[in-house]
Amino acid sequence: SSNYEPVTVPITIYGKKRINITTSVNGEGGSISSSISNVLEGDEKTITITPNSDHQIKTVTVNGTEVGISNNELIIKAEKTDLEVVATFEAKTYDLNINGTNVETDPNGIIIVNYNSSENIKLTTKSGYRLTSASVNDTEKIDDVSNNTIIVSNITDDTVVIAQAKKIEYEVTDGARQTYTINDSDKATFNINANFELFNNGGKVYVDDKLVSEDNYTSKAGSTVITFSKAYLDTLDLGVHTLNVKLSDGGVAHTTFTISRVITRTIATT
Repeated sequence: SSNYEPVTVPITIYGKKRINITTSVNGEGGSISSSISNVLEGDEKTITITPNSDHQIKTVTVNGTEVGISNNELIIKAEKTDLEVVATFEAKTYDLNINGTNVETDPNGIIIVNYNSSENIKLTTKSGYRLTSASVNDTEKIDDVSNNTIIVSNITDDTVVIAQAKKIEYEVTDGARQTYTINDSDKATFNINANFELFNNGGKVYVDDKLVSEDNYTSKAGSTVITFSKAYLDTLDLGVHTLNVKLSDGGVAHTTFTISRVITRTIATT
């Protein structure tokens, strides 16, 4: 032993640290995997972030810095310091696009709605028009319209609602384009395929775009029958005239008729 002297040599031992990964949700709307303790430096762990059905992931941060995720999973590698993972969720929203042709809709245009929500849409047709279509994402829903309202329920995607109305037009089924001959005819009758109540409750008759007094015609059911008097017809100029019968629902029946005259000639004889 006398041949050796003790020597002190400094030795540094390097090892991997163990850290903690803490997880939390900022607010509500979903869940995140539980925190993990004693994770060896360099190891990778998978954190799963799960939104509720009516929410979606807004942000995920690691120690305050926003990070990207894939398929609702964050793969995180342990480093030398503890890691804090925070998930924030937001409510799912969708565009509800509402449009009308000859129909006033309330609401109208693009509105933002929440996941699985419902929206009552009021449909008001223009005067003289009848609702002919109410579609939701190209599926006809006019049979679902009640009290001029359609309800779009359980919205889980961007949705388009289109309402359409067409002008109410009635037909003159008998008497259209007839000719009344002065000194030969005694009346002119027009049958219209409209419920008589639609005329009886506010209907109007126009000849050449001028309102005709009720003294100059009679009206009755079957469906709607308008008969002009001889006294009125004899005052009209010879030629073609327009007839428009306007009903209380805004609908119109249109035709023309002609006023002619019998020309009597006396031939002298010798």
